[in-house]
Amino acid sequence: NQHNLSGYAWSSNVGWISFNCANPPDSCGDVDYGVNVDPSTGNFSGYAWSSNIGWISFNETPGCPATKGGVCQPKIDLLTAKASGWARVLSLTGFSGGGWMSLSGTIPSSCTGAFCPPELRSGTYGAQVDPLSGQFSGWSWEPDVVGWVNWSGSSPDYGVKLNMSFLPPPPPPPVPVCGNGICENGETQNSCSSDCGGSSPNNGSDNGSGNGTLDLNKLKLKEVAP
Repeated sequence: NQHNLSGYAWSSNVGWISFNCANPPDSCGDVDYGVNVDPSTGNFSGYAWSSNIGWISFNETPGCPATKGGVCQPKIDLLTAKASGWARVLSLTGFSGGGWMSLSGTIPSSCTGAFCPPELRSGTYGAQVDPLSGQFSGWSWEPDVVGWVNWSGSSPDYGVKLNMSFLPPPPPPPVPVCGNGICENGETQNSCSSDCGGSSPNNGSDNGSGNGTLDLNKLKLKEVAP
């Protein structure tokens, strides 16, 4: 089975949603299905399954109700580990909401009373993944039939898990600070003489010999000289 998501999500309206045909007690003997996350882009693809509403597609489909500037493609942001975009319940395409399930967004004003979990009474919602454990948490929303979908929970313990090495890329290098006594990457004698050993002719490209070549060894000695 090539799909790297496994486990179950839960909807109080439609029950369990399976993200992989290999989830126990099932096997992939009849239908090989599942949901996948591309490790290079974070894009979701594939299908989840509910015995009550059928297939939920995570393949990009034009026509989702994304607000201006939004995109249909369901994905994990590789920097924040948060989900965005839309999945689609294929059996609900004829309903007013088109079967679209939002992976994150603003909690609708209709979310009140017993129909809305206490943690979803105001603000925003969304699914996200722990980069170290691969465990998902959070909520998705489909307005017509499915309602709220919880990506993990207890009593019994359940959840969707990403089975791949997922570590967000390192942050960008710090911006050089002139005057801290360190000749950092991006600084030159010309741009920061106090850190990089004084001014240099020819915009910092000359070591004083007139040959137009910066002598890195001399520059280093100037850095560490008392």
